[in-house]
Amino acid sequence: MRREALWWLLPAAVAALWGSALAYDMVARVRALACVENYSMAVYQQLIASAAFDGRYFQTIHTGYADSWMWSGHRSLWMLLVPHLYRFWPSAEMMVSLQAAILALGCFPAFGLGWRSVGGPIGGAVGLAIYALFPAAYAVGRADYQELSFGIPFFLVATQQARRNSVVGFVLSAFLLCSVREEWVLSVPLVGLAVPGGVASRLRWAGLGAAVSLAYGLAVAYAGRDFEGYDNQSVGQFAGMLELGVKFNREWADARRFYLGFFVPVQWLALLAPVTLLPALGTIFLHLAAPAQGGVDVVWSGHIHHMAPVVAAVVAASIDGAGVVSRLVARLPRHVNLARGVALVAFGLAIALLGPLWMKATRVDPQLGRWPTASRPPAHAAWALAEQVPPGATVATDRQGSLLVAGRAGSFTYDESLADKLRGRSISALDYVLVPTWDLGTLRQATDLGGAELSRAGGYALVKLP
Repeated sequence: MRREALWWLLPAAVAALWGSALAYDMVARVRALACVENYSMAVYQQLIASAAFDGRYFQTIHTGYADSWMWSGHRSLWMLLVPHLYRFWPSAEMMVSLQAAILALGCFPAFGLGWRSVGGPIGGAVGLAIYALFPAAYAVGRADYQELSFGIPFFLVATQQARRNSVVGFVLSAFLLCSVREEWVLSVPLVGLAVPGGVASRLRWAGLGAAVSLAYGLAVAYAGRDFEGYDNQSVGQFAGMLELGVKFNREWADARRFYLGFFVPVQWLALLAPVTLLPALGTIFLHLAAPAQGGVDVVWSGHIHHMAPVVAAVVAASIDGAGVVSRLVARLPRHVNLARGVALVAFGLAIALLGPLWMKATRVDPQLGRWPTASRPPAHAAWALAEQVPPGATVATDRQGSLLVAGRAGSFTYDESLADKLRGRSISALDYVLVPTWDLGTLRQATDLGGAELSRAGGYALVKLP
C-alpha cells in the first residue's frame, strides 16, 4: 500500500465520528419529538413507508400534497430509492441516520480538495477541518430529514472530480447532485467555472455541467409530465417575482445573526475564491426574497436546510481560499519558506479551537463518540402509548405528535388532516385517538362517543373508540 493512501484513514475516522454524532443528535430529536417540524418529518415518513410496504405513495397525515414521489412538487430521485432501504429498518430513525451517513461522506472530498488546493496531506487535513468543524454544515445536517442536504457531499465530489480532470467522475457526481432535488440543477454548470486553468478550460467544464443539468432536467420533466398536485415552492417564488417584482424580506439584523454565520469561524476564506463561491449566490438571493412566513426562516434551529447549497459552496471556496493563502506564503523567500508549514499548522490549530467554540455559540454541539445504535437516546414516553395501537388500526393524534403514528397507513392528524382525508368525518371513524392531556375538548368528544381511556404517558392519553 502506498504511504499516501494511508492518509485517507484520517477522513475515514473523522467521517465515522462526525457522522455518528450527527446521527445520534438526529435520532435523539426524533425520539424526543423535538424535530424542527415533527409534522414535516411525519409526512416524509408516511410517504416512504407507504411506498416501501404498499407499493404506492400516499399520505394521510397532512392536508394537501399529491400521492406521488413528487408529492410536494419537488423532484428528488431519492424518494424512489429510500423506500427500498426503509424496509430494512422501518422508522424515522433510519431516515435521519441515512442522512447523517451521506453527509459524513463529505469528509472525503473535502480532504481531497484540501490536498489538491492547499497542498499535501497537511492541506487535506485543513480541508477536512474546514468541513467537519463548520457549524453551518452540522446545523443544516441536523435539520430533520431533507434530501436537499444530501447534495453537499455530491457538490464537493463534483468539484474534486472536475479538478482531477475526470470526465466520468464529474458526470456521475453531477448526476447524483442533480438527483437530490431540483434546486441543485443550476449549480452544476457553475462548478466547472471554478476549475483551475484558462477561460477555455473553465468554459469546457461549465458546458459539460450544463449538458448534465439539461439532460437531467429534460428526463425529470418527462417523468413528471402528467403530474398534478402541489406546486413547487421554488417555481412559485420565481413566478411571484416575475409578476410582482423582487422584494427582499430580510432585515440587517438577519445578516448579523444568521447569514454571517455561514462565514465563521474561518469560512470567511471563501471570499478569497469568489468563482468557487458563485453557486451560493443564487440560493442566497432566493432566501433573501423568500416570504418571511413561508417555511424559509432565518433561525439556526429552524428550517435551515434551504441553505444547503450555500454550505457546499462555502466549504469548497474556503478550501480554495486556504489554498490562496498557502500559495502566497510559498512565494516568500526560500529562507523563510518554513513559514508555510508553520502557517498551515497554526491555521489547522485555529480551526480546531475556533470550530467547537462557534458550534457552541450557534447551539450546535456534536456529541462525539455517541452511536445511536449502541447508546439509545431517551424516548418520549408517548411512544409507549403508540405501541399499544394494534397493526391495521386507524389512529389519529395532533400535529405535534404526528411522528408517533407516521409509520402507519391509517394514521391522521385530527387537528388538520382528518376532515380532509375522511371527507368531513370526525374521530368517530377511528379505532384509536392519541390526545394531548391538555386538549380537554377532544378528550371529552372521545368519551362522549363511548371511548375508553386506556392509559396516559408523556402528556398524552390513548383512547379506544367503539
